[in-house]
Amino acid sequence: MKSLFVTEYYTAQTVNATEVYFIAGSDVRGPMGMELVPVAGREAADTFRRDHNGSKIMRFDGRELLEIQEPQ
Repeated sequence: MKSLFVTEYYTAQTVNATEVYFIAGSDVRGPMGMELVPVAGREAADTFRRDHNGSKIMRFDGRELLEIQEPQ
């Protein structure tokens, strides 16, 4: 796979999946149920997770989704 594109939640712009954060476990539902919501920028990801009860934030490294560890 050369690249993967997603639609950023707040702007509805098409962006490369490696350029956004993904929030899992939020109260935002899509046509097939639970969504991985792509959000540009860490501050926006933290805000989205807080506002929509997300359970974790992840990044796509081009091969897989990796959970971002919260600072202790």
